[in-house]
Amino acid sequence: MRRRPTVHATGLNQFELLDALNRESSNWRNIRNFPDTITCRRMLRLANFAAANPRRWTATYYWHILELDAETIAARLNVSLRTVYNDLRPIRLDEEDCPPEC
Repeated sequence: MRRRPTVHATGLNQFELLDALNRESSNWRNIRNFPDTITCRRMLRLANFAAANPRRWTATYYWHILELDAETIAARLNVSLRTVYNDLRPIRLDEEDCPPEC
């Protein structure tokens, strides 16, 4: 059975950011359709998260986007199941200089 990581009461975690960016309808074809500043900040925050720990990002991607189970993720990443569950813990991605809405 697939367990969903818990969500923090305050701040955004990697799963919430992925959901928010997935709902965004902006595109880069026309300047009038560019994403707003908050969306761009969220994209950069998620990119920083991915760059800081590529394995954790890969586990997050496999779990949240591809919807693979933890055992499959462990096999693909060649790590223990415990490591996968640690990597899937929600991580707050807040920045002090970012307004509350981002």
